Amino acid sequence: MFGRILAWRLGSVSLLVTAIAGVSALLGLAALMIPLTDTPPSGNDQHDSGTFYAAEAGLEKALALIQGAYARSGTAPRRLPDGTDTMNNCSITYRTVDRGSVLQRRLTQGDLAGLSATVETYTVNATAVGSTENTAVSLSQVLEIARIPIFQFPLFYVRETPPAGQVIMTAAKMLKVDSTTKLLQLPLAGAGQDAHKIIERAAGNPDSYERRATFLVLDGVPYYRLNGVWQNIQAFLPAGTFAAASFYDSREGKAVHATDIDIARLQGSGYFPPNGVIYASDHRRRFSAVRLTNGARLGGPLSLFCENPVYVRGDYNTIDKRPAAIIADAVTFLSNNWNDANSGLTLLHRSAAPTSANVAIIAGFDRPLSEDYGEAVPGLLNFLENWPEASFSLSGAVAALWQSRQARCPRNGNDPTEYCVPPRCDYSFDADLGDFRQMPPETPQFIACRRIEDQSIYGQDNTWCNITKGR
Repeated sequence: MFGRILAWRLGSVSLLVTAIAGVSALLGLAALMIPLTDTPPSGNDQHDSGTFYAAEAGLEKALALIQGAYARSGTAPRRLPDGTDTMNNCSITYRTVDRGSVLQRRLTQGDLAGLSATVETYTVNATAVGSTENTAVSLSQVLEIARIPIFQFPLFYVRETPPAGQVIMTAAKMLKVDSTTKLLQLPLAGAGQDAHKIIERAAGNPDSYERRATFLVLDGVPYYRLNGVWQNIQAFLPAGTFAAASFYDSREGKAVHATDIDIARLQGSGYFPPNGVIYASDHRRRFSAVRLTNGARLGGPLSLFCENPVYVRGDYNTIDKRPAAIIADAVTFLSNNWNDANSGLTLLHRSAAPTSANVAIIAGFDRPLSEDYGEAVPGLLNFLENWPEASFSLSGAVAALWQSRQARCPRNGNDPTEYCVPPRCDYSFDADLGDFRQMPPETPQFIACRRIEDQSIYGQDNTWCNITKGR
């Protein structure tokens, strides 16, 4: 079972720096943020203190540039910080060194110890030389950047204000949450840090995962990248691979205008996405959607990113299981017994049959989520049938990063039995998601920054002892 696994605002491993405007403002801010443990020994040479703070500011500037780049794009800046500046009548030089290739390993320190991540490490050096006394101070910091796939958390959702002192269990360990903790964030370049942007179209949106797909479905039309150019391939696909469908969603109280994607036909078409990523978006009608059908056997790893609600009809990824994910505005499961013709009738005509899925999900929610996983998971998955004698089983991971923009459930305040009798659910975390090789294609990843080492190298004209940053 998932267990009571919630991830909230996770402390020291989160991003510490947002965009900082202006070199001079950054340098001044860095000087003000020196911890008390960093204060150099007392003495009558004010120039020495000024030189120390100048070196510290150069170090913080370079660190901010690196961490800011990862916060926006998930990657290092195109040019590692390397330059000069001035402060306190001191000349400052700073330089960043990439300490080697990206490593895949388990984190061993911090709140997320035990989780797997891809890790990059940099050393930042900064030296300040005072113009008056020619005092030189050099500082060095090692910065570790970890990319943590979100699907390692069996259940993850964002809560704005976690209660101080509450103990929460993550996938790795017990974690005490306090009022100073920060939120693990996806790397996002757009204003507002809106995670929903990853499923919105790419035009004017640098965060869209449309940019990572090799197969597009835009307004019901399939496109495939051939020799770097997107081509409309509707005429080349087997009949029925993509088809228009309409049915009634009694939860939403409206008709759904869906594009059906027949996974079995797509698999045999020769146009299955090479990198396993499909992006879909439909702006044609008031309530458009994508529906996945005949998906019991995927044939290869597959991730669907969709701006609209997604419906999954029947068993999904249950034969020859492959890494799979659905990232959408909302996700609704329709059983093996679903019939479009009965969708507008009463529940007596919408009896479900046992259905299973092996898939990791990121979806929106339309209500406050419970702190109990047994209630939170069904709050993220939607159903439209009468399930009293039928079970639904899901093996995977579930995350809620936004509130649904399209599937808003106007009947939420009424008796849910008007549109559904929920299934007897068997939810379990797929242990394969702990293996990088089994992650779904383009799994979204959190960025965590940690300063793991700090050294002081002293100038020829002055020596300070036991200067410890304590980060």
